[in-house]
Amino acid sequence: MDVYQQFFEDYTWTLGVTVAPGSYRGCCFDCSDLDSPLQFRVNSSGYKYEFKDCTFNETQFFASYDQPMDILRFEQCEINSTQNRFVYFRDMNGKVEFINNRFNMAPADDNPDNIISLLTSRFVSCEKFLVKGNTFTSSGESMQVMPLSGYSIPDFQFRDNVLENTTINPNNHDLILSNNLINGIKDPYFIVSSAPMSGYFRYRQKLEEANLEPGGYIGWICIQEGTATDLSWQPSTSYIAGSTIHHNGNVYEALNAGISSDSAPTHTSGSEEDGDITWEYISQRAVFKPYGLIGD
Repeated sequence: MDVYQQFFEDYTWTLGVTVAPGSYRGCCFDCSDLDSPLQFRVNSSGYKYEFKDCTFNETQFFASYDQPMDILRFEQCEINSTQNRFVYFRDMNGKVEFINNRFNMAPADDNPDNIISLLTSRFVSCEKFLVKGNTFTSSGESMQVMPLSGYSIPDFQFRDNVLENTTINPNNHDLILSNNLINGIKDPYFIVSSAPMSGYFRYRQKLEEANLEPGGYIGWICIQEGTATDLSWQPSTSYIAGSTIHHNGNVYEALNAGISSDSAPTHTSGSEEDGDITWEYISQRAVFKPYGLIGD
């Protein structure tokens, strides 16, 4: 829709400029000569942003929602950009969907941002975040598609995508990963050389052995959902902030650096002190067993 480019041609571009809610089909957004991103902002409930078969050239979006909304959807769109990201959020109410889009990124910086950036430490209001059937390509520096770890979203799916010179961080217990081709390898985060020692895993989730050999196993299967860690709690021991330990089948994370006492943590919710350390309960500990014996 060239009318958008014409409308803003003589406009002094600031972060406060907004795109009106609605459905956009077959539109072209070309912001090659603009310095700041387009902005989504709603001030009441019930709004939708839907973009289908649209082209975005050198366009960035900033999304900050203060009230509930229905949906933000990009479907079958083409994104061409030398910017360091395409869209970034402060928080999100409602649903976000990226379906069957083509991202052609060529970042100018040596240390580009995520293509889809989440600026807050976690999404506290988002109902659903779906990334399905997209192709993410970077012809410059390698880029991360989006920061998947640390965000608590009830329905968080990243599946059927193709990533070329782009990556993801899959460590999120709310995230469903499936059938993603990443730099030529299908679901590489499920191919390992030993039972995992970090990350969250669901019951019956399988990991494949990277080095198959006669007499070995096809891989590992999770028989107890939870967080993987091989570091056990020890008394009178120094731990750094962020240390993840297990004790009696439970997993805890150190909120600060310190030295443990003589009594191990036993709580199964919230946080409690142990000597100088405050341990936050994370989950039960994931348990893996080898499966699929390979004959000699």
